[in-house]
Amino acid sequence: MTKQNIQLLIFAWGEGYESKLNLTIESLLKDIIELKKKHNVSIIFLIDKELKNLLEKKLFVKLLNLKILYKTIDITNKIQKKNIFNKIQEYGFGESRNLKSDIIIPIYADFIFFEKSLINIVKFLTKEQKKIIFQPVLCLIEEKVFNKIDNRLKNKKNLNNLDFLKSVISKNNIHNIQKMMFINDNKICLSPAWHMFISSDDNLYINAYHNTPIAFRTEVLPEKIVIEISSDQDFTNSLFNNLNHYSECYFVKDSNETLVISLKSIKDKPLEINQYIGNQNREDSMLDAKIWIQNFTNNFHKYSSNFVYVLKMETSEKDKNIFDKFENLNEKLLS
Repeated sequence: MTKQNIQLLIFAWGEGYESKLNLTIESLLKDIIELKKKHNVSIIFLIDKELKNLLEKKLFVKLLNLKILYKTIDITNKIQKKNIFNKIQEYGFGESRNLKSDIIIPIYADFIFFEKSLINIVKFLTKEQKKIIFQPVLCLIEEKVFNKIDNRLKNKKNLNNLDFLKSVISKNNIHNIQKMMFINDNKICLSPAWHMFISSDDNLYINAYHNTPIAFRTEVLPEKIVIEISSDQDFTNSLFNNLNHYSECYFVKDSNETLVISLKSIKDKPLEINQYIGNQNREDSMLDAKIWIQNFTNNFHKYSSNFVYVLKMETSEKDKNIFDKFENLNEKLLS
């Protein structure tokens, strides 16, 4: 296999992101070192001067010692512009294409990757010849999990899907926006983002409309990169529409393949969600839900809702009845 040029693209600015970026990169180091044996791997930081000065004192020294290539792109002059994050993303993706990358992995400054996640992502895009990888990214409240993750990383123990997962991801730790979206009994909570179901085997089954593009081949980028609304909406849809066939995209099946979590702060304001809660057995409720989906989701979101992601807790047992519930729900909603 020809060596692939893999670029991890990181967007961040301001001193507040230093500690999160240290956690993000620490969670990726073992996978990056392993990938370097077969591919060209580099990290591009789109950061301002303030954050760069802080990272040079610790994080960049570590990367140099590990012989991990990195590059910084100064975005100081772009921070005050309208739609700053969208414009920085457009700029970053364009720069990655100019650097002739084969694979782009956009990483946000509060992401934490569990062990083997990055390796599996690259495998899907090379050995399995997929062009784009989608999966839900769980948001967690920072103050309830940050110290546990920080201590785990300081002890040089790798994040592990089995013994560490349950202490990090539980009903109490999931971000308040997602906590509103659980399915209980025969009630559905329909939102722009998730359906969730905690089963009797303690697995968390997630059916997501806003699956995140966690990695893609550069060739999928549109000729003109425009992000008007957000990367989760119009940009994701344009990536999806650039595929020749659905088979070129891959939806991650479970946390054993990849697991990415996003640390949120309790200071973050809850989003206002035009949510719909109804009973699956009532035809009028299902009709309202169907109208909601048809009016508020694009083709990508309709398609991605067919896939269920399993967050495995302590068992590998899968409850087929839960998959049937999601399939029946989607069939009713999208017919």
